Amino acid sequence: MKKTKQLLFAITALITLNLFSQDISIHNNIALVNGKEYVSINKKKSDEYSISSLKTNEKNIVVKTNKRFNTYKNEYVLLPTVTFVDLNKTWDFETESITNEKDVIRFIYNLKIVSLSGEVNKEMALEYYDYFEKQSKTQSQN
Repeated sequence: MKKTKQLLFAITALITLNLFSQDISIHNNIALVNGKEYVSINKKKSDEYSISSLKTNEKNIVVKTNKRFNTYKNEYVLLPTVTFVDLNKTWDFETESITNEKDVIRFIYNLKIVSLSGEVNKEMALEYYDYFEKQSKTQSQN
């Protein structure tokens, strides 16, 4: 349980530390990171974003924000639920609040769940999924 909290803290700290290290802009639904095209992002609803590869134009990820309690900040924030289309897997992340398209891009970029080529980093995504599955099982046993 202690390692789980430490890993969650490390993920949150990593995202927070990297928060301002990238220049992120969005033009015509194309996200650019440090001036280079990254992915296509479309806001479907006020709380749902679709991420697509620029190469294939296929939807890879759907990020939906939900108002939930962030245990680290001790307050309610908009936290992401991420669906990986190809993997047919969905899970919740506890991270910084996501309020717009730039926050979504910053989130997927910092966690490296989408590679610089704009494709889903399946290895990293499955690593997060396994981690959250183990955490969920541990919490349900307590």
